[in-house]
Amino acid sequence: MVFRLLIRTFGFMKHFHPLQTDIARPKLFNDPFDYEPHPLSILAVEEVQQYIMEHPEIKEDADQGKMFGVLVVAPLRGYSRSVECGVRSEIGFLAAYSGLLAGRNDWEWFVPPVFDAQDPDGYFKMHEQKITEMNHEVELLEKELDLLYHQSDYLKMLRTTENLLSEHEKKMKTAKVLRDMKRLQRNISPEENAELIRESQFMKAEMRRIKKRCEELEKPWKEKEQSLTDRIEQLKKQRKEASDDLQRWLFSQYKMRNAQGETKDLIEIFSDYNGQLPPAGSGDCCAPKLLQYAFENNLQPLCMAEFWWGASPKMEIRHHLNYYPACRGKCLPILGWMISRSVECGMRSENSTEIQSSIPENSYTQSISHSTFHTPHSTIRILFEDPHLLVLNKPAGMLSVPGQTGEASVESVMREYLRDDVNPIIVHRLDMDTSGLMVVAKTKWTYTELQKQFLEHQVEKTYVALLEHM
Repeated sequence: MVFRLLIRTFGFMKHFHPLQTDIARPKLFNDPFDYEPHPLSILAVEEVQQYIMEHPEIKEDADQGKMFGVLVVAPLRGYSRSVECGVRSEIGFLAAYSGLLAGRNDWEWFVPPVFDAQDPDGYFKMHEQKITEMNHEVELLEKELDLLYHQSDYLKMLRTTENLLSEHEKKMKTAKVLRDMKRLQRNISPEENAELIRESQFMKAEMRRIKKRCEELEKPWKEKEQSLTDRIEQLKKQRKEASDDLQRWLFSQYKMRNAQGETKDLIEIFSDYNGQLPPAGSGDCCAPKLLQYAFENNLQPLCMAEFWWGASPKMEIRHHLNYYPACRGKCLPILGWMISRSVECGMRSENSTEIQSSIPENSYTQSISHSTFHTPHSTIRILFEDPHLLVLNKPAGMLSVPGQTGEASVESVMREYLRDDVNPIIVHRLDMDTSGLMVVAKTKWTYTELQKQFLEHQVEKTYVALLEHM
């Protein structure tokens, strides 16, 4: 009764779903990138799955493929209002989905986004509309340019100029053959030779006159083509600048918080991590949204888990209702800021040491090794990983990149591992039947640098073969 009063009294609790259970709390908050779901997380996930099943307007979109997450939390012991209400021992969970769900980011049962970029009257949507208008104008101009190339007058002009040049070139070749034959005669006079030279000069001059005439015929069309091309290029440049500026502005609005109340926006976080801008969609995954809401509302994170609902995406291998780690491409730097420094407010181990995370405080160069991934027919083992690249042991029988059969490949497994549809990039390949080490770039910059090293033969390769005496 008291706990229900707390839910009604404080607005933030509308996203808090109580868990009525005797399951013991975990002693340590789990690593979002490598975990076995805690029984409390499993209980929370079951409630989320039941909620999806009961809401067809959500389920229809989720069935297309969507990542969901839960964060089991408890009101902090030091939170005076919770203490006054006598609910120190109560626990519940928060739920989230990645990106948009059925085109919305404001489903009340789930935590809100870190930043609402979907406000139709907001800065982002208004400027996004301007970029959309630029896209539309570029499309219209490109269609106009394409129509130019297919107009009957334009095609007639091309045939005319082509015929003029072609016919004169044939005349020049025939005349040259005849002149060469005459010069082979021993008794050719100086006057005849001079006449041959004048003929050659005249025909070359005539070719120049024909080319000039062709240029005059082409001029109005080329001027129109150039005008359209210049406008298209100008618009594309403006569009890129506007898009880059808007993306930077958006990233600056995602001010990620830790339990100490400190904040950093995404640009600052990724600048500290790898000196680059965040990937698109950063901050909209489940884990950052859940932790952000917990820290903003003085809730103590106890454990978390993420699961996939619906169809598997084309570029990755995801199975319905399976658990997955937080994505590394987008979430590793963000959670590095949010979790590794959150040593206050209950995010400590049983013996009061700092939270055990795969992300050390103020250090993003730690290698994470010996991760293993099982596919239906093979096992991939990661031997080395840092923020820029990873080295894995490709088993025999696995493709390096996706083929036509749709079977798992190194690239598809790594996309699932990093939860990134653009990166990773396969730097080099091994034949399907060949096992061995492969280097995978996490960013385009790393890929470019590694490619340079391969091209300049700075990379040494060693092949080992197991032989059997016959």
